[in-house]
Amino acid sequence: MKFSITGSKGMLGSDITSVLKEAGHEVFDFGKNQLDITDARAVNSTLSSPGDIDYLINCAAYTDVDGCETNKDLAVQVNSHAPQNLAFYCRKKNIPLIHFSTDYVFNGSKDSSYKESDECNPVNFYGHSKLKGEQAIQSICTKYYIFRLQWLYGENGSNFVSTIMNLARNNSELSIVTDQYGSPTWTKEVGHCLSLFLTEEPDFGIYHLTNEGLTNWHSFAEYFLEYAQLPCKLNKTTTEKSTRPAKRPKNTNLSINKFLDLRIVKPNHWQLAIKKYLNQKGYI
Repeated sequence: MKFSITGSKGMLGSDITSVLKEAGHEVFDFGKNQLDITDARAVNSTLSSPGDIDYLINCAAYTDVDGCETNKDLAVQVNSHAPQNLAFYCRKKNIPLIHFSTDYVFNGSKDSSYKESDECNPVNFYGHSKLKGEQAIQSICTKYYIFRLQWLYGENGSNFVSTIMNLARNNSELSIVTDQYGSPTWTKEVGHCLSLFLTEEPDFGIYHLTNEGLTNWHSFAEYFLEYAQLPCKLNKTTTEKSTRPAKRPKNTNLSINKFLDLRIVKPNHWQLAIKKYLNQKGYI
């Protein structure tokens, strides 16, 4: 298959690009320096250059949750308007659009895991801007896959794992919240699952995709620091004690049953995934 990928130099985009290339697919990748997806004219001219493709994959996003609170215009441009531009392009070319969204479209107040059909009600501007992107795609395209992801870590870019690993090397103790729950997800496994998913061409729509298993930020950090043999004391704290600009939802556990029911591929448990990642990175 032939793919065009926007945001290909970021954490998610770079891993998806490498996985698809390793699987033998033809990939045309566009980083933000090669294509400004907030510019509709640039989208049409640049994405047309490779000729006919099978899928357009958008991995670009403004993911600085706190930054979105103060840079709302940028968040809207990248997370809302850009997906709209790509959706119009895909409709014109009659090709499917693959887009990645977030668990932060939910407010985190549900006691159980969130299904794709649950009501969205984000508590911060990042979630709001991503939801607007989802809605734009749905209103324009009929051929789309929207994958909601969460707690991503991977090869490129800043993420929770790399941040905590660096802090643990230079501090004897850290404080991490215990009351935010989700599923840590390795971007490389997202790429692997996506590659197999597309070979089966399931029904278009929204899917949740994460590594299996549920944890909180404190327990996650405790697990991978112990595996990496980094002796750092982890103190427990709560979301209410956080002074970060953006409000965080407490429980955004995503149900991946819709994805699993396809019986195409089963994501690894987050504990196995983080071990593989740390080994690959040479942390162990």
